Amino acid sequence: LALMLYEISITFDREVELFWGMPFTRTTLIFLLNRYISLMKYPVALASLGVTAQKVSLYCNVVNMMGGVVELIPYLLWAIFSAMRVYALSERNAFLGIIVLLLLCVPIGTNVYSLSISTAEYLGGSLGCITLISIPSAQLNLA
Repeated sequence: LALMLYEISITFDREVELFWGMPFTRTTLIFLLNRYISLMKYPVALASLGVTAQKVSLYCNVVNMMGGVVELIPYLLWAIFSAMRVYALSERNAFLGIIVLLLLCVPIGTNVYSLSISTAEYLGGSLGCITLISIPSAQLNLA
């Protein structure tokens, strides 16, 4: 977190000069989301520490889902950025751009599945909520 905030503070003047004075485009949106969405993980993580005994299960599950969504957004941004870059560098070959986009969306799919089978548990005290992934026993049978 400290390195992220330091990097933002030393490059903010260039960001204002290069992005804030220009018309708002998809590229600007991708840049700003990529730059600032990572900071959203920390308030979500801190929210899991402030759980009280009332409605603990619901609260932990909401925080778990919010954390999962915040962790998925950068994957989507990287996939879109990479696909746009391949599209531009391959002389506007849409097929290559789509292939790159689809391949880079695989981690999103696996993480969405993992999030769908996870539950949140409250450990109490200063430990807050943790995420538990319940893998069905049929999937554990490797023999």
